[in-house]
Amino acid sequence: MANCAPQTLDGGALDAAIDRHNFETIAAGTRLGWIAPGTPWPLRAVDERGADRSTALFVADSGELRTRIAVVPIMMTTDVAVARSDCLFYAVRQRRRTRHLSPQSGRW
Repeated sequence: MANCAPQTLDGGALDAAIDRHNFETIAAGTRLGWIAPGTPWPLRAVDERGADRSTALFVADSGELRTRIAVVPIMMTTDVAVARSDCLFYAVRQRRRTRHLSPQSGRW
């Protein structure tokens, strides 16, 4: 049975079931956890150039940690030890649907 209690991190807690979102699009505004008042910004999200993009992806709103934009989490974990040793999750943007051409359309 999965642990249903929020997983505590420094100055906040993660929703205990956030890993249910693995490989699915999380809408902007989705709550991922909570941040205690006065807590320094708890996340770091590094892009391929090494720049921190965390505030472009996430927002603290009334003590809740929420997604700022829609993201697709990959390898999301609720295990604090794993999150600290590697990461909470990898975030990618949803791929835009592309138009598939078929032989019936006469164009490839």
